[in-house]
Amino acid sequence: MTTHRAFIFLGLSLAVLLLSGETSAQQRKVFRVGVLNLIGTPSLCMDGWRAAMRELGYIAGENIVFEMKYGAAQQLPALALELVRLKPDVIYSNSSPAVRAAFDLHSAVPIVALDLETDPVASGFALTLGHPGGNLTGLFLDLPEFGGKQLEILRETLPALSHVIVLWDRSMDRAPLSGIETAARALHLRLSVREVDDDSALPSIFEDATARTVARS
Repeated sequence: MTTHRAFIFLGLSLAVLLLSGETSAQQRKVFRVGVLNLIGTPSLCMDGWRAAMRELGYIAGENIVFEMKYGAAQQLPALALELVRLKPDVIYSNSSPAVRAAFDLHSAVPIVALDLETDPVASGFALTLGHPGGNLTGLFLDLPEFGGKQLEILRETLPALSHVIVLWDRSMDRAPLSGIETAARALHLRLSVREVDDDSALPSIFEDATARTVARS
């Protein structure tokens, strides 16, 4: 999956870069690529993408420069502004908070997005799927129905299931969570949402869930 993402981003990035000038000028130009992501974003996608760029002749420090900005969700708007001030040729964002932070600046810098949580039309990123307009392109996968379907499969697997705890990263788009809540109501399941910011909250959540299970048994 990470390799697939890398090459999707590679194709989109090259399309944006190749539109920035004539072929002869491209050979002399040093392209500046801004990368805006959440802290903890897996590096495999970026590693594969940069390796593919090298194979195509884009060498870091020679004809391409990467400006990397990583931060917590609340830091991303300020980091996006820092990137825009560096005047990059393109900004790549690989999470819904990062895409939102770059988009909300309303700059002219092209944005390549990889966002697997957001409906781009409902969120205002695009006018329509066929004619998005603006300066943002990329790959979006709206997941609300997927989350609900996962809950349906879980109920089919465990017919006696009555209560489900959902761990939710509060920095992400809430559309998938809304889909899960809708499915829970239809399946008559009690849903408890535990919003977490990082891994430190997980042990106490699991301990609490285990204690409640033991108490009911």
